[in-house]
Amino acid sequence: MDIRVYEIKVTVQPKPVKAQIEIHCPARSKLEQPIPVYNNSEKDTSIRPVLNAYEYSHYFEKSNRELFVKRRSQGNYILKFAPDNVCKAEAKLTLVNPVTNDIFEYEITAHGEEP
Repeated sequence: MDIRVYEIKVTVQPKPVKAQIEIHCPARSKLEQPIPVYNNSEKDTSIRPVLNAYEYSHYFEKSNRELFVKRRSQGNYILKFAPDNVCKAEAKLTLVNPVTNDIFEYEITAHGEEP
């Protein structure tokens, strides 16, 4: 009789959650858009933001500081856009939860408009 025991370890990566944000802001003004981040787990967590801006990237205020969210609570990532003139700026914001490997991707289109 041949008996074998196998130990299988599996790591599952969740699919990124994708959303779109469109911002309209008067030129020479500053807009702050809070993006809610929920932590429904039993552990405190830190969310790692990555903002990749394309053309007119200097109009987005980049903050790569981690966002700390306590267990069973909500935090807000503040997206800041401050256009100097009329423009259309695009960016991609990725929020990563290293504890759960959850990834949230936001495609951002921001318009600087006439004041």
